[in-house]
Amino acid sequence: MRSLAPLPLASLLFSVLACLLVLGQARAGNDPSIFLPNASAPRVKALALDTALLKGWTLVDSSTNAILFETSLDQPASDGPPGVTPPQTTQLLIRTALEQTETGTRVSASAEEHWWRGTERAWSADVTRRYGDNLQRALRSLQQRWERFIATAAPSTLPTPAQPHPAPLSLGGDRSAIKPLPTAGSATPKPLPSGRPALAPALEPAAIEPSPDTAPIGLWAYYAERYAGSLGCELHDRGAVLVQARQSDEIHRVYCTNRAPVMVRCDNLGCGSPR
Repeated sequence: MRSLAPLPLASLLFSVLACLLVLGQARAGNDPSIFLPNASAPRVKALALDTALLKGWTLVDSSTNAILFETSLDQPASDGPPGVTPPQTTQLLIRTALEQTETGTRVSASAEEHWWRGTERAWSADVTRRYGDNLQRALRSLQQRWERFIATAAPSTLPTPAQPHPAPLSLGGDRSAIKPLPTAGSATPKPLPSGRPALAPALEPAAIEPSPDTAPIGLWAYYAERYAGSLGCELHDRGAVLVQARQSDEIHRVYCTNRAPVMVRCDNLGCGSPR
């Protein structure tokens, strides 16, 4: 009987990669996910960052279509290696993937538990199925925030998925070319026809604050909260509320637990105090 000739190395490698690709696609389809219609990936990513950070998750890495968070577990999410006593705490890595489509953005989440991370005994296991209920609750929280954003945002601030979006922010850069925003005293408001005084400018604290359920959220809310934190603000659950959205920048009011709200202006170059 004639023996079959061995497959060329290139063909063998191609076959292995094709199998891995199919398995990866099947795995991605089984991860907990939600679909946000008419949502752009950059705006969903900003909301996802806010949602996760408010839950106490730590940001590990961020790319265009994925975010990686970390949180500690007092009780392991997996059984661990056979015959081994688990450590006092384990690390849970949560990956959020964003898939932009013509009609919206699909958000999926997966989880991986790490024992003794960064040591010679390091061990990890996929725990997406076991941790699925928690991941689905986190995704529902994101979906609720998106629905509140849609309900409160002005039509001009709702880009369709096909619209271009601002480039990723960097907190540095030359800000000398940015035209400063008008301050509260730079112009005298004209009285209303009834003789009543005009409303205060948008940069001043509003007399009636929106409730947390109806407060609008801006595209750069995460960066506004991070800037406020650099000023000593301990973030309140309400986080950053969008006060004013224009084509080139946003004004946020960031709520703190240890001080009065901080006003922050963000644009393509970064965030700073309104001038």
